[in-house]
Amino acid sequence: MGAERRRTPRYPFAASAEIKDEKSGAHAHGRMNELGLYGCYVEMANPFLEGTPIRIKLSTETDWLETRAVVVYSHPGRGIGVKFLEMRPYSMIVLHRWLLKAMAEKQKSADVDSEKSETREQSVFPLNREIAK
Repeated sequence: MGAERRRTPRYPFAASAEIKDEKSGAHAHGRMNELGLYGCYVEMANPFLEGTPIRIKLSTETDWLETRAVVVYSHPGRGIGVKFLEMRPYSMIVLHRWLLKAMAEKQKSADVDSEKSETREQSVFPLNREIAK
């Protein structure tokens, strides 16, 4: 994609995606694996072209959101980067709930990694405890 152009970070988050090309009416399915406040990344075998206006519905087992969007970049055989355009209030609430969950998971993962690093450091450098005394 080149230089980073996102206004906010994206977080790992899984949901199924149903996508409709607003011009041609073509339908496709994919799997969202990254989510941000203004867009997401959807893995799909036959991605739409950059600039394609779409309607996208993202679903988990418990929630869904739907919005108009545009394809901002396309990776042939891999997927698309999507920018959200107009989102209704219910979908905005779901998006914010999903983002809070994704941020909490990322923080939990970072905390676990930090604990592992400290434990590894203690086992690799046991003399540090003796020197510190």
